[in-house]
Amino acid sequence: MRTLALSLVLLVAGAVSAQDLVVQYDFIQDKFTYTRNQKTISKAVVRKNGEVQVQVKNLNPFVFIARCDWKEENVADNSSISGLASMFTGIPIGGEALGGILSGLNMDQFNLSSTRGDLSMFDKYATAKSDMKNAVTSFNKLFAVEQTLITSDFTTAKLKKLKLNPYLPYDTLKAITDLLIENVMAPSNSSEYKLTATSFLQKANDLNNTLHVEYDNLSMSVQNFLDAYNSFSNINGNNFSEAGMDQTMKSMLTAAGRLHARYTNEYIHKKIEELEQQYEAITYTPFVYMCNYMAQGDMLTLQLDFYETSPYTRSGEYFMGGDAIDTLRKIRTKIIHIGVQGDMKITTSVGIGFPTYFDKNQSYSNRDSLIYGTAGNNYAPCISTFLNFYPYAGKNVHWGGCFGVGIPVQSEGTSNLNFFLGGSALFGSSSKVGIHAGLAVGQLSLLTNGQKVGDNLGDDSTGPDTKKAFTTGGFFGISFALSK
Repeated sequence: MRTLALSLVLLVAGAVSAQDLVVQYDFIQDKFTYTRNQKTISKAVVRKNGEVQVQVKNLNPFVFIARCDWKEENVADNSSISGLASMFTGIPIGGEALGGILSGLNMDQFNLSSTRGDLSMFDKYATAKSDMKNAVTSFNKLFAVEQTLITSDFTTAKLKKLKLNPYLPYDTLKAITDLLIENVMAPSNSSEYKLTATSFLQKANDLNNTLHVEYDNLSMSVQNFLDAYNSFSNINGNNFSEAGMDQTMKSMLTAAGRLHARYTNEYIHKKIEELEQQYEAITYTPFVYMCNYMAQGDMLTLQLDFYETSPYTRSGEYFMGGDAIDTLRKIRTKIIHIGVQGDMKITTSVGIGFPTYFDKNQSYSNRDSLIYGTAGNNYAPCISTFLNFYPYAGKNVHWGGCFGVGIPVQSEGTSNLNFFLGGSALFGSSSKVGIHAGLAVGQLSLLTNGQKVGDNLGDDSTGPDTKKAFTTGGFFGISFALSK
């Protein structure tokens, strides 16, 4: 009895030990995983009244939305990053600018070799050469400002497209985004760069300040150079090495003026803010869908539906969805069944029981003055009813206990009434078939007054002293559920 009771307690305790369930679905890999108590399990099982948490990861919210539907049933009590270089294709790093305003300059573009004799303006006006160099330096810094804004525009457009890629894993998308942003934001002399909360504002301010400072420096340097050039030209005409260089300097100043007029403070801040918006949209938007449900029934069915919200489709066609989810194009449906453990079920069943009382099942008589025992009919079939109790686990086999009553098909040599208490194995999700075994209690004829088989009664007519009493044995049986 103690062993049986302990087994039943362990059965119940095992069911209660189940923890909340986390169902994780990777949208890109189309794969489910189940964890409970931070351990991976092979099947979706949760304890009664536990929480089922559903996490859909790598679901791009700019392209798809998900919907979670639950159905509850009761059992009656009966990427790695690859090809990143291609992401940068098209980023201007020189050559023609947005409006063909500027291109980078170097000193080689100024032909300083003497082609008109050995007379040089720089011999008389030494500062003119430094003014020219300063002008070229400022011009190239203005060119760098323009290139940064062109790159910013390209990166903004690239991020808009990237975030609409339906099957790009989020960690890969985030890594590409960081690389693209770093290409715009990081100073050229920085070996390590980290974005902060004020990085974008600081970048816009730096570009704006550089634009104004370098334009003023360029204007002053060009003007100083032209003053020296005009003074020297009035005396020497065009017969000196730097002749015609004034037009190059004037063209450079004119181009810089157009750039200065185009890239206003408002324009620069607007372009950097657009870049920041795309960065934050990708970085701070969770690429995960979550829902949860408290397990009350005996079986949960989870249906995940996925809809497309963007005009992008794999067929290349365009689809415009309305506000209602029913107007969107459903692209995928996933269904899983979740077993619920821990609810104690009680069912009734009818079947056949086979009790045995071993050598206790005897009839006694006087044979030649001696007590003689005749073995009864062990394993006599009994029409039996069973009351089954077990913790439901949503499986095809449930282990539990049972209590039963059996009436023998034949009365000779058997107990007229048999009680059964033991364990059960119930088969089928509705537990329709049961196999039982355990302790049997029946009423048998037993010797009294200390008599035992073989004792001498003293004469041939005196019968053994017997009485009806309950005794224990064992049983096994099979039964079928009465209800669904």
